[in-house]
Amino acid sequence: MDTWRTWELVLPALERRHDVLALTLPGHAGGPPLDAAVSSEAFVDAVERAIDAVGFESSHLVGNSLGGYVALQVAARGRATSVVAFAPAGGWAQNDQSYKELLRGQHELYAQMKPAAPDADALLATPAGRRRATQLITTKLRAHPA
Repeated sequence: MDTWRTWELVLPALERRHDVLALTLPGHAGGPPLDAAVSSEAFVDAVERAIDAVGFESSHLVGNSLGGYVALQVAARGRATSVVAFAPAGGWAQNDQSYKELLRGQHELYAQMKPAAPDADALLATPAGRRRATQLITTKLRAHPA
């Protein structure tokens, strides 16, 4: 449910030393539609198409949650120079059912956010609004200059 905007604070530092492609995964807020059935391969294929479209043979990849998992899978295809995966999805032990609790929580977040989506710009325009919108997924929130 996250977008490329998660990386806005670090993009300027990365862009000083690298060509940067910041993506939102298909099917995520602001991302392209998912052209295939939801699967890990569909996300990996979409990221690989995006890096092909800008002409990157190999890249330093970074991702969070599902993005971290996708970055590792893109690397498994030989397309990564390095990978930083923050809390990558897919790390459950065989037969561990705890992922179901995570999915329930994500479904609840989606249900809460969907009605607010039309007002997202106004909600996120203030520090208080940003704190409220990210309180369930952020700890030690500090104000950063815009």
